[in-house]
Amino acid sequence: MPVQMEEFTALKAELQTGKAPKEVIRRLEDMSTGTDDSLRLRIYHLLAGYHASSRQYEQTILHCQRAIRLAEVVSGPDLSLIIDSYLIYAAMETSYKQTAAARVELAKLLLFLEKRQFKDAFVSGKIYLQLAKTAIAEEQIDLAIRELKESASFFKQAAADLHPAVQQVLHLLVQVYEEAGLYEEAQTLVKEQIKEMMRLQARKRELAWRIRQGELFFYTDLKKARRILSKALQLTEQADETELSVRVYVLLGEIDEEMRQFPRAISYYERARSAGKAADQLMSYLEIKIGLLAMKAGHIEKAKRYLENIPPHTPASIQDPALYALATLYGQEKEYGRGRHILKKLLSGRQEETKMRADALQLLASFEFELHHIGEAIRLFEDASGIYRKNSHHRFEQAMTMLKLGGSYEEIGDQKQAAICYEEAVAVMEKTRHRQGIEEALAQILRFYEKNENPLKRYIYENKLVKWQLEKIR
Repeated sequence: MPVQMEEFTALKAELQTGKAPKEVIRRLEDMSTGTDDSLRLRIYHLLAGYHASSRQYEQTILHCQRAIRLAEVVSGPDLSLIIDSYLIYAAMETSYKQTAAARVELAKLLLFLEKRQFKDAFVSGKIYLQLAKTAIAEEQIDLAIRELKESASFFKQAAADLHPAVQQVLHLLVQVYEEAGLYEEAQTLVKEQIKEMMRLQARKRELAWRIRQGELFFYTDLKKARRILSKALQLTEQADETELSVRVYVLLGEIDEEMRQFPRAISYYERARSAGKAADQLMSYLEIKIGLLAMKAGHIEKAKRYLENIPPHTPASIQDPALYALATLYGQEKEYGRGRHILKKLLSGRQEETKMRADALQLLASFEFELHHIGEAIRLFEDASGIYRKNSHHRFEQAMTMLKLGGSYEEIGDQKQAAICYEEAVAVMEKTRHRQGIEEALAQILRFYEKNENPLKRYIYENKLVKWQLEKIR
């Protein structure tokens, strides 16, 4: 048995380092069939946790169930593995919106602990925390708040206020208050924690709560949020808490960005970038932020310097808006070839029909048109329009794309197809109620029908234009 335990310990270390996981899992599965219940439980618990970390639902549930089946034959320290298996099970069900199943498992856990006459405040805190997370997933806010308070109470019975578990629950409670619009309750809790951390001389935690206090005013008073965070920044810099200082720089940058103080926002983002870790994903985000804001502020060369050097492996959600902005800059400078190269990079390997993809297709089509590749421009405009058409929130973009598509058909002399595109553009733009867009679409179709000598169509659209202009006067 000691030999098997040594082998298990070695395999556990290999699994945690990510070394040949499939082979390690196979060996652990093999080991579980020829050992005692205690080691079998350890194996199932380990595999449940491993699969949960990679969000493999079926394997997580399977190994949790196997572990829980051993509940009646284990005792002593092994009980903690049974408890944890129930909690992993409930967390996985909650993450997949199977909240009823999660509550069933937590109820079974509470019944099991009652039968064993097992009382542990810290374990109760963990159970109520998971119950609260399940309530949050169900959007039962009042219930979530009650269960978070219960969880905090149990954790405080078992550990000091500075224990990470206590702090985690309280931060989550503030978040729930905030998301429910209960800002007064959130502020009250934050103020209590600032006082408590000062009493305990827990400087770093006090500063973290001061930062949270500033964040809460984002929704109600940006100037007050700025004052609180500016004071917090002085304290974090004095305490040489670089990580917290970086967080405050970013928050102050976001406030100034919201207040359209772009140069000041850029300054804060640059300070965060200088103080942060070079390999951190946050740095990629900051460099792109600086580039986009420099673009808004009219500092084109600075914008290009940042946007042209996006770090490799930057997530698409951060990278794509930057690539699109850079392509737009090239377009403004009539460097259509460079812009086309950037957009093709953006579109490469991304087939999801998102608005970003449609925007990129539409801009690429415009570049192809300027480069006199009209056939390719038509294909791209049609692809973009097809995506916009699937979402009524994108009618303005759809109408503008159809206007450009009509212009492309005009360029190759296909007047019939151009007319279809222009008329669709007007019809869709009218649904948006966007006055400037409607007038632009009507002006373009009137020019088209005047050029092609179609007095009846011109009369129809002139009446539409007069109608919209009269509405504007009213």
